[in-house]
Amino acid sequence: MEEHLSYAPYAAAVLVLIGVIGLIWSRRSKPQKVEDLPCEVVSDWRPTGKIDFARRDINGKPRDIDGKPDGSLFCLQTEEYRLLQSMSGTKHVEVRWRVATLEDDIGALRQTLFQVRAALARADNDSQVPKRRRAGSLPAR
Repeated sequence: MEEHLSYAPYAAAVLVLIGVIGLIWSRRSKPQKVEDLPCEVVSDWRPTGKIDFARRDINGKPRDIDGKPDGSLFCLQTEEYRLLQSMSGTKHVEVRWRVATLEDDIGALRQTLFQVRAALARADNDSQVPKRRRAGSLPAR
């Protein structure tokens, strides 16, 4: 029995060495990006409904926060997504931000107005005081 236990430190050292080599090898290999894989487009670009203001320079390129504020503009951006399917059948979602068009601006304005009106209607309904009734009368149905 003691003969088998004498190999335990060597076996543990081999397992640790295999683990370290596997860790180094997994860190070294870089995963492929979705753009590099051959994928079939399932659906074209569709809006997600998210909008954002971003700083851009006069040429339309994104600006860093450290960039000079001179000549930078705020522009409305909209988020879009599309579905891709790889050869194995796995679906991938690509997301991108782009400068919004006039139609996107109008749609965002309509959505905001709809949400504001709905919030005001909810607040108006919540703040209504029930009408006084005479004692013993049933509420109207």
